Amino acid sequence: MNLFASPVFVHNIVAIVMIIVVLVVGVFYIRDLSRCLQLISPKNRALPPWSVWLLPVPIFSFLWNYVLIFKIAKSLHSENLQRNIKIQKIQTGRDIGIIYVTVTLLCMFVPEQKTFLGLFAGMCWIGHWIILRQQINELRLAASSIPSMEEVERSSLS
Repeated sequence: MNLFASPVFVHNIVAIVMIIVVLVVGVFYIRDLSRCLQLISPKNRALPPWSVWLLPVPIFSFLWNYVLIFKIAKSLHSENLQRNIKIQKIQTGRDIGIIYVTVTLLCMFVPEQKTFLGLFAGMCWIGHWIILRQQINELRLAASSIPSMEEVERSSLS
């Protein structure tokens, strides 16, 4: 029997590819969390951008996920108030993120429903990430509409 055609080999390759995909997607998600905090002015940040990279730490990540979701929502709200801009869906993103983390925890304690809960948690995570990306885009748009000091000086000289 050919080693490469054995079911065990194929299963192992599929598992390795899936692990790599999950790791790469996770890095992009964490990078977006960090990017969101970087776009918020330092005095409105509830935590520093580098702190999101603590998320991959095993076991600690369950608690840290909750902290991140609440602190990022608080930071976005503060930025919204200070800049007088309308960052959409801050509470919605926070709520979906909390559901995602809670359902992920439930997967560990309700093994009979692991498939259903895992799919639901994955959908909530994707929804949370989509809303986070929208908020990043709104922050970038608001930052690009703020005139630079050179533009302010030119307009006052004219």
